[in-house]
Amino acid sequence: MSSSSETRAAVEAAVEQALTGKRRPTPGEQWEGVAFTFCKAATLVLLFQLVLGPRFVLPAVCLGTAVLYVTAFSKGCTSTRCVLKHPALIVGFYAAVAAGSLWVSFAGLRFPSILH
Repeated sequence: MSSSSETRAAVEAAVEQALTGKRRPTPGEQWEGVAFTFCKAATLVLLFQLVLGPRFVLPAVCLGTAVLYVTAFSKGCTSTRCVLKHPALIVGFYAAVAAGSLWVSFAGLRFPSILH
């Protein structure tokens, strides 16, 4: 990157921060955001694994996600950072995954896996 383009990017970032009151996250902060999301997911899976056992980890986390998005939607949230964007779609998807995984667990079936 040339010096003039670096200067221009720095000026644009400074103007954006002055106008919005927010600064752009650094690449390290962006990666930390992704890492923290995985940290939260891993912590939830670990806790549910210890408390409920392996059969109910996926449905418990999915139902928790659905309940939290129902709450967010009921309190006025109409768009999210999730890839599905709309809370109702997210709730429907995770409720279906939870129902399917419970059915698989109680039917004595196994989830498909490349590791078996």
